[in-house]
Amino acid sequence: IICEQYSLNSLLRSLIKMISVRAKEKDIKIIINKQKSLPDCLIGDENRIRQILLNILTNAVKYTEKGSVIFNISAYMENDKDIILHFSVVDTGIGIKEEDLPKLFKTFTRLNEKKSHHIEGTGLGLSITYNLLKLMGSELKVKSEWSKGSEFYFDLHQTVSEEQNQSDKDNTEKNNVFVCENAKILIVDDNRVNLKVAVSLLARNKVHVDTALSGDECIELACKNKYNLIFLDYLMPDKDGVETFEELKN
Repeated sequence: IICEQYSLNSLLRSLIKMISVRAKEKDIKIIINKQKSLPDCLIGDENRIRQILLNILTNAVKYTEKGSVIFNISAYMENDKDIILHFSVVDTGIGIKEEDLPKLFKTFTRLNEKKSHHIEGTGLGLSITYNLLKLMGSELKVKSEWSKGSEFYFDLHQTVSEEQNQSDKDNTEKNNVFVCENAKILIVDDNRVNLKVAVSLLARNKVHVDTALSGDECIELACKNKYNLIFLDYLMPDKDGVETFEELKN
């Protein structure tokens, strides 16, 4: 766990942007309930917190076929320097049977296999999330009702930074956006949702982005265009990333 200063607002914005693309694909409504006047500049492991929340939010969307996913963010100050953040994700998905709850955080375990066999995943996400929170002195908790939905929630202790206020952080971030309108990038991934997320995240950089859904499509585009950078998925059907890379070199 690497603790550094980060912007809570920037973290939340990036999460909402990423998960909204996935939710839109399934016509699921994302509802954000954020407590007003939360301190923005905190000390903690931003990357791990993003990984934890993204795992929980992605699962909520993945196992919800209709309805909504509600993302709640609140906090209370322990003293002038310490804050307890409360995160909660509530979905209207397939839910979890009471007898399955003890198995929820085991590695390579997927519950309700008959009902969710068509959903991609390895059963590692929640186990990783559970253990990362333990390293941070927290615990992932769950409430669920079979066929009605689930709530995953946790409390996280963070330190409020004294070095910058919210407006300073927002202005710094705004001024430091990297823009390169002449750059040309190719993103290769067999998952259409991943491509949409990547294109959305690169929009503010104003680079020209092409996408490909397979190794063969990647090679075809690379023969026609000169790219400054190619993002190449490692695991793809038919021709994987390694085979595609070798063919590109040749």
